Amino acid sequence: MNSILRKRNVCKKFRSGLLLFAFSFLNVAYMMYNFLSNSALISVKNELLTEHNNFDLEDGITDEVKKYIEELGLKNPGENGEPIILPENTSVEIKKLIDEGKEKFGFNVFISNMISLNRNIPDFRSEICKNKTYHENLPKISIVIPFHNEEWMLLMRTLHSILLRSPLKYVEEILLIDDASDKE
Repeated sequence: MNSILRKRNVCKKFRSGLLLFAFSFLNVAYMMYNFLSNSALISVKNELLTEHNNFDLEDGITDEVKKYIEELGLKNPGENGEPIILPENTSVEIKKLIDEGKEKFGFNVFISNMISLNRNIPDFRSEICKNKTYHENLPKISIVIPFHNEEWMLLMRTLHSILLRSPLKYVEEILLIDDASDKE
């Protein structure tokens, strides 16, 4: 009888030790994952900060957009949410590009591509929200961005805004969920 009880105690101790080991292993793995995830976010943020001016737009649009911005004499189009108003004498080619973008995406892609990835946008928060102090130990969040046949520059601008305007210590991950896009 005593030997059976001793075997049970050994099994309980073994199970407890195994559970403790598994818990410790998972905890270390989770901490490493968090560290690597944050490092990846910071790396992506730094890359976007240094490379945003070299971002290539879709073929055939880049030169046209740059040329048109120069023709209009615009400096930082769309800065601070200011509208971009096309002149009455906009060329047929530009109007065609605008119509194609509206047909394909439902908005003016040509104008959207004039706006910088790193644009300034106004802060519409109330003074109460602007002056609120937040606890330092808030949980991390996941940012989920579902998209379907989204125009690439708009998606990049969204990511850029998140990376530049979010405290990365609270961002666990950014998930881009392609909802069965058929656009290349």
